[in-house]
Amino acid sequence: MNALSGRMVALAFVAGVLATLIFHQLYILALGGNAYSLAPTRPFGVWTFASLAFFGGLWGIVLAFIVPRLPAPFNDWLGWLILGAVLPTLVLWFIVLPLRGASPSRLWTPWLLFLIPTAHAVWGIATWGLMKAGNMVMGRARAA
Repeated sequence: MNALSGRMVALAFVAGVLATLIFHQLYILALGGNAYSLAPTRPFGVWTFASLAFFGGLWGIVLAFIVPRLPAPFNDWLGWLILGAVLPTLVLWFIVLPLRGASPSRLWTPWLLFLIPTAHAVWGIATWGLMKAGNMVMGRARAA
């Protein structure tokens, strides 16, 4: 399998960060959630929204590596939508929360069972769209 180029890694990271800051957080805000939180995260005290954006960038790199290797029709926007909804949600529930000493079942309310995966799906499709736009811009820049 081919590794991602440095340009694609950077594009995936930036697209993931922007998708988190713009689409993910606005979706949560629109549904009445706690978006753009300035609450500090452990252990470094980084604002919650900045931490989410950073990890959104890392997830962008992960999915940029995985999705193109999936069989059709999952190797395009559909893969970003589905894996964007599923993978970060599972990692949140079964890795992040236990590391923080919280039970995953804490988030298993009907509202959060809807909100968390759909917010991640919005992030996934937004990251795909931003990567497509970035590829078009980079293609035009190389042609000039």
